[in-house]
Amino acid sequence: MLKRGFAYPSMAGIIGIILYASCFCAAGAMAQGGYPDLSYETPAHYASPPIQEPGVPASVERMGSGFADSGMVEPGMVDPTLSAPVVMGEAGPIMYAQPYPGVGMPMGGEFVETPVSPCSGLFLHNYNNSEAARNGSLFWGAGSLFVDAWIAQGLSYSNNDNDEQGPVGPNDSEGYQMNQLYLSFGRKVEKGCGWSFGGQIDLMYGTDYYYASSVGLENTPENAPHWNGNGAGSTYYRGGRNEYGLAMPQIYAEVYAPIFCGVDVKIGHFYSVMGFESPVAPMNFFYSRSYSSLYGMPSTMTGVMTTSRLGERANLILGAVNEWNAFDTPNDHFSIVAGFSFDSWCKNLSFSAIVMTGDQNAPASGSATWSEESANTTLVNLCAILRLTDRLSYTAEFVAGFDDREVLNNIDLTTFQGREWYGFSNYLFYRATEQLTLGARFEWFRDSNDTVVTGGYAVSATGEAADYFAFTLGANWEPNHWFVLRPEVRWDWSDWEVVDSEESRLGAYDRNTSRNQFTFGMDAIVKF
Repeated sequence: MLKRGFAYPSMAGIIGIILYASCFCAAGAMAQGGYPDLSYETPAHYASPPIQEPGVPASVERMGSGFADSGMVEPGMVDPTLSAPVVMGEAGPIMYAQPYPGVGMPMGGEFVETPVSPCSGLFLHNYNNSEAARNGSLFWGAGSLFVDAWIAQGLSYSNNDNDEQGPVGPNDSEGYQMNQLYLSFGRKVEKGCGWSFGGQIDLMYGTDYYYASSVGLENTPENAPHWNGNGAGSTYYRGGRNEYGLAMPQIYAEVYAPIFCGVDVKIGHFYSVMGFESPVAPMNFFYSRSYSSLYGMPSTMTGVMTTSRLGERANLILGAVNEWNAFDTPNDHFSIVAGFSFDSWCKNLSFSAIVMTGDQNAPASGSATWSEESANTTLVNLCAILRLTDRLSYTAEFVAGFDDREVLNNIDLTTFQGREWYGFSNYLFYRATEQLTLGARFEWFRDSNDTVVTGGYAVSATGEAADYFAFTLGANWEPNHWFVLRPEVRWDWSDWEVVDSEESRLGAYDRNTSRNQFTFGMDAIVKF
C-alpha cells in the first residue's frame, strides 16, 4: 500500500519555469537488501555528492560551476562562485575578500585588498606568500607552490529518537563529528601570457570522506572499502563503512596554454565541475548539504577536463571523464562533459550550464557489485547567481538526471526501465556586517522512481516517486581570515512512505519512522 499527496508539474514545465526565472532576473542509496530493510547506505560509486574544486583549499579558483576556472575572474574582480571569494591581483590570486553578499563584494562596493594566501590561513599563508613559493621558472613557467590545510568539526542534534540524521549530510549523525582534516598541496598555474605547469594532491580525513570516495580508489571495483575498513559491528547508519576514513579526492596534473584567449587542461582525478555546493567545507555557506548536491550529481571525475576562455566574459568547458565517482572500474565507460559559463558586463549576473552524458555500469539487482551491462546516463546542471545589491545575492540551481537502466521494483518484484530525478535549490545571502553573513536555502528534490535517496540504484523500495523538501536558515561568523563559525537550523519533509507487512508506516527519517525532521547544527572551520 502506497500513499502519495498532490500532483506535480511536468518536467518540461519545471525547466520552463526555471529558464523564465533566470531570464527575468536578467539575466545537486541503495537500501542494502532493499525493502523492508531500508538503511541509508549509498554505495560510493553511485552516491552523488556534487563537488567543486576547492577554491580555498589549494586553489583560489572554483572549478565547480566553471565561473573562474579559465581565468574569467579578472584583476580586481571577485569570483562570484566562491564561498570565500578571492580578489585576483595583476600577478594572480593574492587578495582576499569578504565571503558572500553581495557575493564577495565588501561593504561600500569597493574590494578589500589584503594580501593573504589562497587558503587565507593562520600560518600557512607565510609560506604561500613567500618569495620561494611565488617564484616561477623557465621550465615550469609562471606559478607558485602552495600548502593549504584546515580542520572542520561540528555538533548536530535533531528531534529524532535515535542518533541518525540520514539522509541529510554531512552532519548525518547526532553529536560531535570531525568532518574534515584537510591537506592540499602542489603548484598553482598562472593563467597569463605564457605556458604554466602545475598539479595538485588533496587528502581528506574525517567523516566526510564518505562523500568524496570513488570506485577504484577509496573503494574496490566491487564497491567494498579499500583502505578504510568495512565498519563491521558498527551501528553507524552508513552500513558497511567506517564512520571515519581517509579519501584522496584530487590528484591531477595541470597545464595552462596561452592559446587563443587561454586554455586550461587538467588530467587525472579531480572534483566534479558540476554543482553550486561542494564537499569541501570552506567552499560552502551551510554545514549541511542539499539533496541535489548529495544525490543528484557526481562528486569526483577522472579523465581530462579543459576550460577555454571565450573573450572576457565567457568560458567553454569540455571534458572526457570516467563514470560517476569512479577512478577505475571493471568496464570503464567515458562520458562527455560540455558546458559554458557567462558573467554579465555589469557583473550582476553569472550563469553556467553543464551537461554530462555517457554510459554507466549498473550494479546487479539486489547487490552493490558491478554487472556487465551499462546504461546511458545524462545529467543537466544549470546555475545562476544574481547580485541584487552590495549586501544581497540570490542563487538558483537546477539539476536533472535520466538513465535507461533496468530497475527492480521491490514491492511486486517486477522490473521497469529508466530512472529520473531532478531538483531546484534557492539560496539567499545577506551580508549584515563585515564579519557576519546570513543565509537561507530552500530546496525541492524529486526522486521520480525512488532509486536515488532512500531507494536503491537498481532497486526501488516503493516503485513510486518521492519528493523531498528542505528549508535551512544559517549564518557565517568570520571574526578573522582563518576562522569561520557556521550555525544553522534545518527542517526536512518527504512524502516517501511505505506500509510494511505489519501495517507500520515507514518514512524517510528517524530510521524510517517519520516523514519529517528538525535539525540544529553548528560547525567551526579553522584554516591553518
